[in-house]
Amino acid sequence: MKFILYTFLVICFALCTGCESRKSYVVTNQPQASILLSDFDSLFSLNLKEITLSNDFILSEVESIETICLETSDKSLIGRISMVEITDSLIIVADDIAPKKVLAFNIDGTFSHQIGAIGEGPEDYSSINQVFIANGSVYILDWTRSKLLTYKLTGEFISAIEIARPERPENIYLTDGGYIGTYAAYFERNPFNIRTFGMDGVVTGTALPFKYTRPNPAGHIVKDARLGQLFYTSLCDTIYSVSDSVINAIGRFGLYGPNDVPNFIEATSALNNRDYYRFMNTSSDIKIVNYIEMTVMPDSWYIEYQTPQYSYSCIVDPLTLRSKRYLRTDISNKFCYFPFVIVGKNGAASLLSYMDETASNALSEENLNYLRECFLTKGCNLSFGESTFENNNPVIIKFNLKTSMAETDI
Repeated sequence: MKFILYTFLVICFALCTGCESRKSYVVTNQPQASILLSDFDSLFSLNLKEITLSNDFILSEVESIETICLETSDKSLIGRISMVEITDSLIIVADDIAPKKVLAFNIDGTFSHQIGAIGEGPEDYSSINQVFIANGSVYILDWTRSKLLTYKLTGEFISAIEIARPERPENIYLTDGGYIGTYAAYFERNPFNIRTFGMDGVVTGTALPFKYTRPNPAGHIVKDARLGQLFYTSLCDTIYSVSDSVINAIGRFGLYGPNDVPNFIEATSALNNRDYYRFMNTSSDIKIVNYIEMTVMPDSWYIEYQTPQYSYSCIVDPLTLRSKRYLRTDISNKFCYFPFVIVGKNGAASLLSYMDETASNALSEENLNYLRECFLTKGCNLSFGESTFENNNPVIIKFNLKTSMAETDI
């Protein structure tokens, strides 16, 4: 289960995998990008850092809460959920750690079938780095074997695209004529933040929207109906729009003041990578955002971001770009006001997460009482007791958001 601190620990682990000196990663002769980078004259700002703080995300923004208990059997046991997506008839669940499965459940939570399997065959995957549903199919990125595999929702194998290892992306996003790969630049082997590919796996374009002399996590791309494909990443306050020919800086998250990033770089420039990541993930006078995630729905954007001490949940109206901020966790006190990492979305205004016995046991009785009261207020009676999680299989939580946002001064 992704307990509220899980994201924090995963980010620390992912970042600490590179422990060599900083100089071994810096690209000294930056290659020329082929996709034009252009700045708009004026950028919108979501002002996520400046708006009023509240602790009542569930009470203020959630209309109702539904739970789905997944069937427990030898074939359907799940360790950690990394993705959930609900179709008209199925719930697709991915576990990317152990036992590494992509499973399909019926809408009522009963087990239906497995999609692909761990193995060495041409239809198998050896790692699950990303799972998503598009065009009525399930896509699995196997970074270890440098393949993008496609399966029917019913589980049958469709195809696999081989990706040349030097260009293999850490995240993949489909486009009309191919796909976009995002990377943890500034590695020598991957000097670009973005590459575009044809469906044959051949690189068609390269881009470096931002430069930073550390191998930070790869960026993400989300699709907005009005603004198109949006690219963002940690330690970069800018939101970019992405096409095959041009990348435009169009907005800011509004998380940094004018001197925040320069002060952070100055304070960490002489540190080796291990000490740098330690600095970034411990509370200090130099504040930095070490994690950010954006879930786009037609009526709202859900944004969560994290500093060394706090993790925040934000709702943004994509039409007015007005924002409201809610404290999700005080990491230092281990109290969770919104204790779920979002692992999917369903429909126009529903966020998908999950809870399991491990997470429930980690919460204080005060925290559990708070959550029980919030859930009951929204028509959901989840006991958070041992009987809730049969054989530790997690319970999927569906948060149905309110469709209209109250205007908030920013």
